[in-house]
Amino acid sequence: MDDGSWCSVGTKIATNSFTMADLLRMRQVLENKYNLFVSIQKTGVENQYLLYFQKTSMPTLARLVEPYIVKSMHHKLNG
Repeated sequence: MDDGSWCSVGTKIATNSFTMADLLRMRQVLENKYNLFVSIQKTGVENQYLLYFQKTSMPTLARLVEPYIVKSMHHKLNG
């Protein structure tokens, strides 16, 4: 719940330990099943990437994850 951050108008989630193939699959599922628009971005470290959720996806993302987020982390849903 703590491995992500707001940036600009979207959200970044640290996915450094996943392979590019894993991230491509995750992006496909997130877009097709949940209608979330996600891009894969370099972290600055070789072979490490993060998922960036675009502004248009933020209300949907917040609605989907809110039931699973502990109360002390709800501030992360408000950006």
